[in-house]
Amino acid sequence: MINNIIKKIAKEKTGKELSIINASLGEQKEYLAKQNAKRVAQDVHKIQKEKADRYYINSVWPNNQPIIFSFKNWKIEKQKKSEQARNVARQAYALTLELEKNISILF
Repeated sequence: MINNIIKKIAKEKTGKELSIINASLGEQKEYLAKQNAKRVAQDVHKIQKEKADRYYINSVWPNNQPIIFSFKNWKIEKQKKSEQARNVARQAYALTLELEKNISILF
């Protein structure tokens, strides 16, 4: 039974039969687990992208123009209070790093 399932999956995915059909039951289960994990990761990535796109589309922008900011563009010397600007830059950067680490929690 499991050989038939694996054979069908392999044929659908690759267009040819895989040598895994002749593998032991443990190897077949491992193969299926890896394929399932890969598929789940792809699906999670797709869902996260769809959510991010939805947030972007529904964002409110001044004059309906998206604002793009990069820390490379941040010039402390152009700010009136350079020490305060430096602190704001540090806080924003720290927050960005934290969000990047925890992005999967947000989406």
